[in-house]
Amino acid sequence: MFKSPFSFNGMISRREFGLSILICNVGIVGLFFIMLAIGWKLGYFFIAFLLFVMVWFRVAQGTKRCHDIGLSGWHQLIPLFTFVLLFTKSNHINNRYFNKENSIVKGICKIVSIGDNIVQVEMSDGQLKDLHRIVLSVNAKPGDLIQHINNGKYVVVDKDGNLVFRI
Repeated sequence: MFKSPFSFNGMISRREFGLSILICNVGIVGLFFIMLAIGWKLGYFFIAFLLFVMVWFRVAQGTKRCHDIGLSGWHQLIPLFTFVLLFTKSNHINNRYFNKENSIVKGICKIVSIGDNIVQVEMSDGQLKDLHRIVLSVNAKPGDLIQHINNGKYVVVDKDGNLVFRI
């Protein structure tokens, strides 16, 4: 969580975005009390700098959240759009901001075992990975292959190359 918080590239979850909003609001209220405590004249530049950092952080996190739902970061300029960002689920299908290189399954991998809400796969480099919250068809079995096709879509094929189902 909070990888590259000042960068405008990437995507973040609803939880991380909500925490970002909370941090910014608490920070701005804290700055207000600091200004009252030390006086306006003593800390103009310091307070202006901290306010700039918080606004940059908030806009960067908002842009990444917009990317997570498949929209441009400019959408956050719409009044009350923050509520849309807080309550809209992620969209990785047909999302131009979704980086397939960072997805869990790259290329082809082999299903090693299937459990409740978890599938263990062997990657092409021999590494074992656990895929959580993947719903597989009852027809899928260890030895089947998961293959990335495009736009975040995957197919499961058996050892003979027959289609088992699509994810």
